[in-house]
Amino acid sequence: MSVDELAVEVAYELARELKRLMYPKECLSRMLALSNATDKLVYMYIWLTQPQTFANIRRNLNLSKTTLARSLRRLEERGLIVRRGLILYAAETSTSKNSRAEEEEHSTPVDAPRQSFRGTLRQKPKSL
Repeated sequence: MSVDELAVEVAYELARELKRLMYPKECLSRMLALSNATDKLVYMYIWLTQPQTFANIRRNLNLSKTTLARSLRRLEERGLIVRRGLILYAAETSTSKNSRAEEEEHSTPVDAPRQSFRGTLRQKPKSL
């Protein structure tokens, strides 16, 4: 990774964090629009403590694998969370078309395969 690429990545992450701190009302309105209590809990947890992994969320919220996977799938389908490999982030609050395109561009590296949360559950740990 070149210095220019690193600078762009750092700037992107700083902008994301600043927006997260500046727009808490929009996050709350998104959360209140959700009908499922588990979805609300998971969304707020990810938004407040991002970045997170499936295992950390499951452990800290004491949810079953299937319940958490179902909730994450619904949140991802609604565009409220973004997955980058195994790391989960709350989606940016901006609704402009350019921001969405940039989010999709940065959400998953091109060479990283997309996997469902179900696939995450079935993976066996690698033996040492």
